[in-house]
Amino acid sequence: MPAGGVSRAEIEEIIAVSFFRSVLGGEVAAYGDGQCELRAPIPAALRQFRGDVHGGIVGALADDACAWACASVAGKLVTASYTINFTGRASGAELVARGQVLKTGRRLVVGQSTVYSIEDGREAPVAVLQATLALVGDTAEAAPPRLASRPD
Repeated sequence: MPAGGVSRAEIEEIIAVSFFRSVLGGEVAAYGDGQCELRAPIPAALRQFRGDVHGGIVGALADDACAWACASVAGKLVTASYTINFTGRASGAELVARGQVLKTGRRLVVGQSTVYSIEDGREAPVAVLQATLALVGDTAEAAPPRLASRPD
């Protein structure tokens, strides 16, 4: 299991220059112990022709919530893969994404997040994401030596 997570202060430094903060103007409502909750108001400019939030925005928010929940216990990570299922329309004025860790390993962490659309004070689920994240930098263990490739 990884040695330690990214602190709230460290994640705030990362977020300060991220898409989440610079484009969405979002806030971190909760962070730590394998959990992360993100909130973002959604302006008209980020909506598609039907007035719903564009799926790319929903996906970015879902990825951030999942990755930052995992980082809170595992350390510095990058998303290696994810699957997202859209379950409803993101038509509310605000989105909330809640991420959590499912499993930590020596080099990989699996997490999930759910994104909710907030309309008239009610939450409606709009997407579920599951991701595999890879440890990077000083939090990753030394990788085993690579095998030399065979000549063709």
